[in-house]
Amino acid sequence: MAKLAYSYGYRSIQAIDLVTKREWSLETVAFNAEQFDITDDGTIYYVMKNGFKKIRQTAVGSGSGADTLFYEHPTYVRDIAVRLVSGNIRVFFRQLARMALMQFFYLSEQKVPIQYYVVNPEDIALYNSCTGKEDWPFYSGDFAFGPNNTLYISNGNCSPCAIYRISGAGPDDVVGGIERIYQSADAIESLACDDNYIYFRQSTKTISQLGMVSLWKSDVYTINMGGVHIADIAIAPEQVLGTPPEPSFLFIRLAKWVWLRVLQATKKSDQPKPNGC
Repeated sequence: MAKLAYSYGYRSIQAIDLVTKREWSLETVAFNAEQFDITDDGTIYYVMKNGFKKIRQTAVGSGSGADTLFYEHPTYVRDIAVRLVSGNIRVFFRQLARMALMQFFYLSEQKVPIQYYVVNPEDIALYNSCTGKEDWPFYSGDFAFGPNNTLYISNGNCSPCAIYRISGAGPDDVVGGIERIYQSADAIESLACDDNYIYFRQSTKTISQLGMVSLWKSDVYTINMGGVHIADIAIAPEQVLGTPPEPSFLFIRLAKWVWLRVLQATKKSDQPKPNGC
């Protein structure tokens, strides 16, 4: 099972081990991060929360001092993904525009935006119980690349919502068809893919996974920090994560003390009480 990372609109990017359910700080970036992605060598590209036109670049373990402006777009950037193309990292993003324009771009080596794909609104139309017909919603969703040149997109924070699989998503353009593979009454945001699963969030604190073959959905992790919500999810490469930090000795002692107190209180409550009590 994969290790993931998530942002929550602040400077810290958190790592998650889905097997042990452990969570730790992966990197602290210079500005509040919204959408982001991580390369296999640990380079982080993220969109600034308070400056959605700016994509910044840093690296795991480098500290916020190594954080630099990578690219500034003329209009707002909604989501971001990275791919290895001919030995070089290529940054893809979706441009946020009015009238539900679903435009995807990638940056050339000279950091010039080149249109990559435009979604036909009719291809993501969903039945609207209010109007009694199929409507194409305002596209506020996210995207992620999967194995075998597949592109996955979602409708975003609308209801109903769906995930679509698009084949033939090469490095320069998209030549395949689009199919709806999953539909829900809840929003679907923050997509990330490994070789077997699509990860996304439907609530502000819970990450779910969808099997690419089985199309079976299950919840895999819920964050326990109060007052924050998941902004985006990315696959965290094993070689970047290393091993999570071990709990401190004092933390272990405190946990044992709390456990013993609970056990003692339980034993006392189980003792027989005198008559009349």
